[in-house]
This record gives sequence, structure tokens and C-alpha cells, in this order.
Amino acid sequence: MHGTFTLIGKPHAIVVPMTVEVSGNQCAAHGIFTLPYVSWGMKQPSMMFMKEAKDVKIDVTFEGTLSEGK
Repeated sequence: MHGTFTLIGKPHAIVVPMTVEVSGNQCAAHGIFTLPYVSWGMKQPSMMFMKEAKDVKIDVTFEGTLSEGK
């Protein structure tokens, strides 16, 4: 899947490899991608001596029902 991910008002082009399963008229898609939020303009959270990662892994699943187009 490719598209645009908007983070704090700024669009970023992304590509997410997806696994798609279709059973009858039911479908499901699953993908995982890494969002580099610090390099995309957000602050890196930190507390005293702890530093968090500069990116976050996003795991998405979509489910739906297929129907004939009109």
C-alpha cells in the first residue's frame, strides 16, 4: 500500500507492505511499518536519564466486506 501519512500537519509519502486475505466477500489486510517521528518533526520524549527511540513501529489491520462496484 502506498499513500500519504500526515503527522502534525505535514504530509509524508509512505509505502507499507501488506498481506491481504480474501475469503468469499470478506477481506483482511495486515502490515507493519516504522514511523520516524523525530525526523518528521516531533520531539523525542525523554525523562531524566531515559531516552526513548526516535521511531515507532505501527502495526495495522484492516477488515472489510467486498461488494460489486456500481
